Amino acid sequence: MKIREDLPDDFHVGLVNMIKYPHAAALMKEQYVDNPYTYTEGKRSVTLTGFDMWGQKDKMVVEVGLKGSVNGNIYLMGIPAYDSVSRNIVMRNVDFHMDTKNKLLKSANWLLHGKFAKVMEKNMYFEIGKQLDQAKKDCQTYLDNYEISKGIVLKGKLNDISTRNVFLANEAIVTLVSANGKLSIRVEGME
Repeated sequence: MKIREDLPDDFHVGLVNMIKYPHAAALMKEQYVDNPYTYTEGKRSVTLTGFDMWGQKDKMVVEVGLKGSVNGNIYLMGIPAYDSVSRNIVMRNVDFHMDTKNKLLKSANWLLHGKFAKVMEKNMYFEIGKQLDQAKKDCQTYLDNYEISKGIVLKGKLNDISTRNVFLANEAIVTLVSANGKLSIRVEGME
């Protein structure tokens, strides 16, 4: 063991956060299922009936059930990203593919020309800002004179906790989270 007097008191920690696809789909169901969406100045309407999601290479696939002017399922595909302004995980470059019972879908220009995909791109997001704030608050409690063991006390301040990178794994959406701040350890005899 070496005792040093010149150690810096700042720290930077990288963490991994995983949102499993079934949990993410449940959040989307809660937010969107049974909500009607009207298009083309009220001439067309669809209600979302279900959600499922998974990763496919670098794209997230979201299966959305529809009933109304179009009946069946569509598959939205987009690239997940972190929006630092809204502090949400969003989908960018959303496009869709169809699997519907409604064979007239080919004539539904309002859906085919991307209006629905654009609306979904704007509205499909996962709020993580509140979770980051709560994580910062929870971590800070461990840095306020936290006694690790008798005679060893942590004291510090968490300055920032944020995420920048989002990528897809086999079973989850993964975000890389970084935390930084100041930390000191006071040792007053050990047992």
